[in-house]
Amino acid sequence: MDIEQLQDRLSAALLQLRLDQLHEVCVYEKLSVEGQSKRHSLIRLISEAVENVIDTEDEDVARQHVKDLLEFSSGITQRSDRTIHDGGGDADRNSAELAHLKKHPEKGKEDAVGVRNRVEVTSVIIVSNVGKVDIFPEDAGDHLQEGQKEDTQLAV
Repeated sequence: MDIEQLQDRLSAALLQLRLDQLHEVCVYEKLSVEGQSKRHSLIRLISEAVENVIDTEDEDVARQHVKDLLEFSSGITQRSDRTIHDGGGDADRNSAELAHLKKHPEKGKEDAVGVRNRVEVTSVIIVSNVGKVDIFPEDAGDHLQEGQKEDTQLAV
């Protein structure tokens, strides 16, 4: 199947999804969904990401990416249907994610490294900003009456 046919099938699958399901696809695709609260905006965001992959990656890589995304998107609908009927779904979702990571183990490693890097960067930012916090502003003692002293010590 050529890449355009896959894109058409992906578009049709995305149109079947609810807003929360489209959010799942965006998370899977590692897209930021901040401020996106409409289905058509999320569908456009996903479609643009797919176009970007097609434009920048080798044809075989792009085709496989679209296939994987189509499989994931179609799986959400199937899992959702089963969840409604069975009352479950977490196990299906976890097994789908596990299957995807088995196919693409480098993505799991990249995710782990990315999380660790974000934690390290966040830690550095917090530590560097601790010295910038004004713990005792100049007007902090204004509430004390004249002659009173406030015992304040800061342990760092």
